Amino acid sequence: MFKLYIDESGKNTLTHITPYAPHFAVAGIIVHENMDDFIKRRADQIKFKYWGTTKVNFHATEIRQLKGDFAHFASDPAKYAEFCTDFKEWIRRSTFKLLWVGTNKLTYLKNNPPIQHVVTNGFSTAITKHEKNLTKKTFLELWCIYLCYLTSSSKKSSSGKIIVEAADENQDGDILSAYNKIMFGGVSSMGLTRHKVREHLTAISFVTKNNLDTETQLADIASHFLSIDARISESLGYGGVTQFDLDVITLLKEKAFKAKCGGTTKNSCVIHP
Repeated sequence: MFKLYIDESGKNTLTHITPYAPHFAVAGIIVHENMDDFIKRRADQIKFKYWGTTKVNFHATEIRQLKGDFAHFASDPAKYAEFCTDFKEWIRRSTFKLLWVGTNKLTYLKNNPPIQHVVTNGFSTAITKHEKNLTKKTFLELWCIYLCYLTSSSKKSSSGKIIVEAADENQDGDILSAYNKIMFGGVSSMGLTRHKVREHLTAISFVTKNNLDTETQLADIASHFLSIDARISESLGYGGVTQFDLDVITLLKEKAFKAKCGGTTKNSCVIHP
């Protein structure tokens, strides 16, 4: 049994988009149920080493900006450097596969003039509809990559569960709608009937940060750092990138599952939203 832990970076909002950070992205961490012990155990060891407790959330923004639980590192650069070394080694040694789907919302609007029109003219009801559709499209793509992983030649009989970092009732409803779309309709472009999909996807659940799932924290880290990588790749003028950021990005990309289905974004599978 494989588990897919999911978190997103950025918002699906199509108005007031920040030019240097325009992505709405979702990352998924695939972990086999027999391989997740090290991820949690080593993360807890690191947390206890630097905080004396395991009740710490590895939140990417706070790690990079030295806020929240990480604020004390601001006055102790040597200790922060030591933490960064331990943190990177944790990622390197952990056994997981990484999925990432991201949309540059500025490019998305440019390529979809009707949506750009409703945004420019402030048609709020239509904007909300398109934002919801963007969420569904993004998560549909992620589900399809996961299915590609589960149905790959070495994993023909594999099944998987999905664990999502809860956001709000509206977005969570859109995510569930995307899940139901393939559960009831299958994925024809991948040759998967709804019966086949149900053989591989067995459950979806929503958890909050208070659950302190280490794998969900890893998904948060992946979604954030790979969004930074997208900003760098697209030359968006995003500043403040450190060597630590680049090192983490490299480690995460080494864990990426590269689907071969020729979908709408790199490493993605074909879908029909």
